[in-house]
Amino acid sequence: MHRLAIRSILVGTVFLLTKAAVNEFVTCDFDLGSEVEPSLPTECENVDDSTRAALLQEAESFKVFNAKLSEYEASVGQDTEDEIYKDWEFRAELYGNAELNLCQNTTEVLVEYLDCLIEKRAQMVLEIENKMEHGS
Repeated sequence: MHRLAIRSILVGTVFLLTKAAVNEFVTCDFDLGSEVEPSLPTECENVDDSTRAALLQEAESFKVFNAKLSEYEASVGQDTEDEIYKDWEFRAELYGNAELNLCQNTTEVLVEYLDCLIEKRAQMVLEIENKMEHGS
C-alpha cells in the first residue's frame, strides 16, 4: 500500500466508558463522521453533548500526536518504498515517560480520564518536538 494511504488510515480512537469505570470501555469513532454512527456499539448511543465534545477533543489530541510522531519518523529519512520507518525504541521511551496508565488508575470519571489523556499527549508532542529540534 502506498505510504500516504497508510498514513491517512491512521485516525484517532475515542473511548466511551461504561458503568463509569475507566477500565471498561468501547470504541466510539465519533470523529469519523455521522455516517459511521449507525454502526457504532449501543453504548455510543444517546451520549450527551458535553461527553461527545470531550470524546471529539480526545480524538483530535490523538490526531495531533500521531501526526507529530509521523513527522518525526519521516524526518529521520529511513522510509523505504516498502515500509514506513517506525522508531520503536523512541516510541517505547515516549509512552513510558508519559505514563498514560496513570490516567486510568487515578479516575473513574470519563471527562477527567479524557482530560488526562489530552494532557499526556500534549506532553508527548512537546517531547517529540524536542527530539526533532535537539536530536535527543
